[in-house]
Formats: sequence, C-alpha cells, structure tokens
Amino acid sequence: MEEVAVKHLHDVASHKLFDVDLLAPKMASARLAKALRDALPIDPSLCIESSASVHINGKAVYIGDVVAFKNEQGGLGVGEVYIHAQIGGRLVSVLSKWTVSELHASHATCTVRAAPRVFPLQNIFESCIFRAAEGFASQVLLPGRLQLYMRS
Repeated sequence: MEEVAVKHLHDVASHKLFDVDLLAPKMASARLAKALRDALPIDPSLCIESSASVHINGKAVYIGDVVAFKNEQGGLGVGEVYIHAQIGGRLVSVLSKWTVSELHASHATCTVRAAPRVFPLQNIFESCIFRAAEGFASQVLLPGRLQLYMRS
C-alpha cells in the first residue's frame, strides 16, 4: 500500500496538471506573427508559437471557446478565444472582449463583440457554457468556482 501511495504522490507532484501551457504548439504562421507584431511591441528576433488549445487549471481551453477571465481592472471579463500564443516565452491569448451588461452570481449577460485584445494566458479562469440570443446578446453561465470567486 505504501509503495502505491508514494508512487501516486510522485506522479501527482511531477505532473503539469495545474501549469498553464500550450498544447501541441507550432510555429505561428507569417500572417499571425505579423498581426501580433502589429498589435504588440514584440522584438522581431523573438520566436512566436501558436496553439489551438491550452491547459489552464487542469482543463483544456480551445479556439472558439467562450471564457471567463480577469480583465484589465481585475474584474470578471467574458470573451471568445481567437488564438493562443507564446511570444519569446510569454504566454498570451487573443480574445474578443465582450461587453458585460449584467453580472449575476450564476451568469452574465453580454453583448457579443469582435474586438480582439491580447491578455496574459494566466488571466483565463476557464471555459463557460453560453447561449447566443437575438440581437447578439448572450447568456453566459459561470462555473461554480467563479461564483465563489465573485462572492469573495
């Protein structure tokens, strides 16, 4: 029993379960690299990699997912993932930042916007379930963990 428990603890300790990391990164296309360099002050010599998915808080987040994230003011933001990238070792996501019109304990009402912004990958909490409604409004359900975060 002790041998099994020690091996299991070692596996858990050495696993990157809670690390923030790109999954299957590849060199960014010339078009993506140019767009990122136009949007950010990036040294031309830095390597830019991109990925369709990342590992955050033990969960995968994919392009097209709607995510909850910590915005520039430290509040809760909502947006759609366009791409994940690593720029010279710095992990970022390009998100369309939606306008949050109402924020409740269990959900947010947002206006869908195609306004790409670059955020540190560490700012993403996790993917959310959403339902688009007429007039480009969307109801976004917040995971239980975020409901607790908002109450604190």
